[in-house]
Amino acid sequence: MNWQRTANSWHHWRDDFLLKRGIKVLVIQLSGLALAFGGNLLLARLYGEQVYGAYSLLINWAGVLSVITMLGMDDLHYVRLPSLEWQQRRGSILRQLKWSLKVNVLVICFLALPFYILLNLNKLPSLRLYGYYINISLLMIAALTFYNNLVAALRSLDKVVRGEVVDKLIRPFLYLALIVIFFYCWKKDLLRAAIVSNVSSLFVCSALLWWLVRRKIRHLPGGELAEEKPFSWGPNIRYTVLTLLYLLSVRLDILLLGSMAGPAEVGHYNAAIKFADILSYPIIIANLSLPALFARQRHENDGEAAPGRVSEVAKSLFFQCLLLGLLLLPAGEWILGWYGKGFREAFPVLCIFFLSGLATAAAGCIDTFFIMEGQESKVIGCRVISILLIAALALFLIPRWGIIGAAMATLAGNLVYCSLLEFFFYRKYGIFIHPFTRRKA
Repeated sequence: MNWQRTANSWHHWRDDFLLKRGIKVLVIQLSGLALAFGGNLLLARLYGEQVYGAYSLLINWAGVLSVITMLGMDDLHYVRLPSLEWQQRRGSILRQLKWSLKVNVLVICFLALPFYILLNLNKLPSLRLYGYYINISLLMIAALTFYNNLVAALRSLDKVVRGEVVDKLIRPFLYLALIVIFFYCWKKDLLRAAIVSNVSSLFVCSALLWWLVRRKIRHLPGGELAEEKPFSWGPNIRYTVLTLLYLLSVRLDILLLGSMAGPAEVGHYNAAIKFADILSYPIIIANLSLPALFARQRHENDGEAAPGRVSEVAKSLFFQCLLLGLLLLPAGEWILGWYGKGFREAFPVLCIFFLSGLATAAAGCIDTFFIMEGQESKVIGCRVISILLIAALALFLIPRWGIIGAAMATLAGNLVYCSLLEFFFYRKYGIFIHPFTRRKA
C-alpha cells in the first residue's frame, strides 16, 4: 500500500540521516579531542607546571559555579526548543532564549558575586595566593554560562553539527592561538594570560553562536503563536541538581587537592584526568546517543521500558574501554612526559582512573536509563552518597598519599555509586548488569 511505502521510505531516510549525522559528529568529536589534548599539552609546556596547575584549579572552580549560574537552562532548551520549532513558534523560541539569558545574568549577579565577596573577605589560607586570579575568573564563569546556554540552544534547534563544529573545533583552535599570543604579551603574568585566553575564546564563540541561533530563528516560519505556558522553575532546579552532583563527583577530588597541595601537583593530576578522559571516550560518545536509543526502544515496546538493553550497552562499553586502555595505557607514562618531566609521577593516577572508567562502563549507563524513565531520585541519592564518601576519603588520604590518595578516593566513590545503581536496578527489574553476559530485552 502507498502509506506503507511512504512510512518505509521515511524510516529509511530517518535512519540514513541519523547515521550520516552520527558519523559527522563522531569525526568532529575526535578532532576536537585531539585539539583539546593539544591545547592542554601546549599550555603545560609553554606556561610551566606551576601556572598549568593553578589554572587547572581555577577552571574547575569556574566549571562548578557555572553549572549553578546556568540554572538548568541548557537542559530546558533540549526539552522545549525542539517542540517549539516543530510547532513553528518562532516568537516563543526567541522569548525563551532571551528569558534564559536574563536569568543567567541575574543568577551570576546574586550568586557568584556574593561568593567571591565572601571568599575575599575570609582570605582562606589555601586560596590566598589565587585571590586576584579568582576575581578575574568571575569573567570565566559568566563566559561559560552564556556559551553553554547558546550551544544548547543551537543544538536543540536541529543544528547539532554546527554546534559541534563551534564547540569542538573553532573554540579549541581559537584558544590554542590565543594562549600563544598572550604568552608573548603577558610574560610577566602567565596565569592571567591563560585565564584571559580562555575567556576571550568563550566570548568570541558566544557571539558566533548568538549569530547562528538568530539566523536559524529568522529562517523559521513565523507560525501563529499558541497560548503561552508560564515558565516553570521546577525542571530547572532538578536539572541543576543532577548536573551539579555529577560535576562534583568528577571534580571534587581536584578541588580538595588544590586546597591541600601545591599547584604543580594539581597540574600533574589534571593531566592524568585529561588522558583518562580519552580512555573513557566510548562512554562519553554513548551518553550522547543513549537517550535517543532508550526512547526509541520504549516507543517500539508500546511505552514499556527495555531494561535488557542496558546489559548490551554494558558489554559494548566495557570492551571498548578495555581495548582502548590496553592500546594506550602502556604508553601512558611516556605521553604524560610530553607535558613535562614531573608529570610522569601521575601515571599511577592514570591507572586508577582507567579502573574507575571500566567500573562505569560495566554498569552500562544505568543512571541514564533511570533518568529517561523518570527515576531521577535514585540517581540523585546514589550521587550524594558517592560525593560524601569521596569528600571523606579525600580529606583522609590526600595528606598521606597526595595525588594518588585523591584518585583512590574518586575510585572508591565511583565503585560505591555503580554498586548502588546495580542494586536499585536489580531490585526494580531483576537483572544484574555486567559485561560478560547478554540478556535479551
